[in-house]
Amino acid sequence: MDLPTINIESTEATPKVYLNPTEGSFIIAGRSFPDPQSLELFYNPIVNWLKEYAKEPNRSTEFTFDLEHYNTATSKILLQIMEILAKLPNYHVIWYSDESEWETHREFEDFCEIQLDWKPRNE
Repeated sequence: MDLPTINIESTEATPKVYLNPTEGSFIIAGRSFPDPQSLELFYNPIVNWLKEYAKEPNRSTEFTFDLEHYNTATSKILLQIMEILAKLPNYHVIWYSDESEWETHREFEDFCEIQLDWKPRNE
């Protein structure tokens, strides 16, 4: 399966998204506050791409999240993404955040039964 690379630059309302199966580089970084009308337009292609990737993933997958801020609607999409990642063999999910937010973000681990590698944003 030859999936195209997704390379979306960040805006004030949407994060940078870089999904490259050849390089094994998977990143979502920045701010995510899309309005309700554009939320699905922005994230559906990403979720669908990941579903396709999950059918024939690399031997290992490292996915990095570095979201400075995001809204509740985005958190629901992030849960969908993590549910896909949790089913991959040999996945490694890195989540950058301020230490004050770590406990809040641990909910993702509980909901998706996924192990996240928490890193302080200042490193």
